[in-house]
Amino acid sequence: MPWLTACADDLEVLHWWTSAGEQKALSELQIRMNDKNLEWQDFAIIGGGGSEAINVLKSRIISGNPPTAAQIKGTTIKKWSKLNLIADVDQVARDNDWDNLLPDTLKSSLQFNGKYVAAPLNIHRINWMWVNPEPFSDINQPIPQTWQQLIDVAPLLQKKGYQPLALGSEDWQYSTLFEDVLLGTQGADFYRKALVDLDDQALSSQKMVAVFNVLAQIRKILPAVSTDGKWDTATRQLMAGKAAIQFSGDWAKGEMDFYGSKPGVDILCLPAPQNSDAYIYTVDTMVMFPSTTLRQKQIQVKFAQTLMDADFQVAFNQKKGSIPIRQDISPEAFDQCAQASMAAFKNSAEKATLLPSMVHSMAVDERVQRSFFEVLDYFFKHLDIDAEQATKQLATAVKASH
Repeated sequence: MPWLTACADDLEVLHWWTSAGEQKALSELQIRMNDKNLEWQDFAIIGGGGSEAINVLKSRIISGNPPTAAQIKGTTIKKWSKLNLIADVDQVARDNDWDNLLPDTLKSSLQFNGKYVAAPLNIHRINWMWVNPEPFSDINQPIPQTWQQLIDVAPLLQKKGYQPLALGSEDWQYSTLFEDVLLGTQGADFYRKALVDLDDQALSSQKMVAVFNVLAQIRKILPAVSTDGKWDTATRQLMAGKAAIQFSGDWAKGEMDFYGSKPGVDILCLPAPQNSDAYIYTVDTMVMFPSTTLRQKQIQVKFAQTLMDADFQVAFNQKKGSIPIRQDISPEAFDQCAQASMAAFKNSAEKATLLPSMVHSMAVDERVQRSFFEVLDYFFKHLDIDAEQATKQLATAVKASH
């Protein structure tokens, strides 16, 4: 392959961490690499929950000019490993005892043919509900614990001038809400059948119709579609008291911290309604690309080692909002929301209710994921589509994509 000799001379890293909180977390990595006398060349791609970055990365690879490393994760790691596009980091993993530091349930997502091919940074919980308590105090109502309670309290919030939900208008944000509702109303077993196994009977079942019926009610209380429909804009609306609730992964906590809102105090962190017994996760990972130059290989080794360094894992995750993937790190250095996430992760691992996120590339490949995104985006933006129609569209689209 001619592109194997075309890697950047220094540390060029492609990623999609572009919000204020994400940039603050990323600076922890940049500082450490600069301290190792490596020139950080930032290659940030805005938007799309990572889909735009992957498209740019593909074009770089096809043109024979891959970066030194890139943020890809989940099913994409194995897919690209099969095509020999990714360099393994197995020697780094063995030298630094990754087998004993990483959760058993997540190791396989970092490996291909028994070798580590990706270096992990963290674990994000997806099924969080972030709550500004002031709107609920203002209307003298409790924070909803079920989806029906959320739907019932929404008109009271709206009457007082609050937006019940802070939600951007990107397809992956709608799909995150879908994951939460599906898990909360139908349980972990159905989640696996529908979003991991892609079981056609589950996807076309009355249970799925029931999920869309709940979403159809929530659809009525969402903010209008906005040209600035990014997740971090929604988080700032929540912090400002304009909205009562946001459903988002815990990267939202990194944004809160950046702007001075204290997670767990100013903004409460609770599992999404009826989601307390399961943990939907994604893992941020970096992969390296094959190189024939000794210098690039040495840079990549230093990079992979740094990502799993204990001090870095603490500093990075404190700012990112996630929790360390290393299991030997004490919760004491983290806020109460992160500590709750660590406890929930361990509890779900014991109960076998750790669930890979479809939305965040852990459960299905890009084609299948895109089918979910397109159907859900259309459903949320077209109020005339009912639950039966949406279920048929989803089952058909997913079946055609795999």
